Amino acid sequence: MSSTVDENVLTTRFTMNEGRLIARIISLAERNGCSYTRISVTAGPGGYDTEVDFTGNPDALRRLDSQLHKLLLDDKETFS
Repeated sequence: MSSTVDENVLTTRFTMNEGRLIARIISLAERNGCSYTRISVTAGPGGYDTEVDFTGNPDALRRLDSQLHKLLLDDKETFS
């Protein structure tokens, strides 16, 4: 997973193994007081290549980024 923060926008790029995980990610963002402005998901042989832009205050984006790392680690461990 790679993440960049510019002003109040967090851009994340990652590969997920379970396509339904995107619904959990959107819910997680909303629980942290963030919203998304762009989602791109492409199915490939190694999973789902995903890119999401989130907006919110810097503290909320930092918490969201940390929780996304944990969620994606669980996804990776479950399907490896």
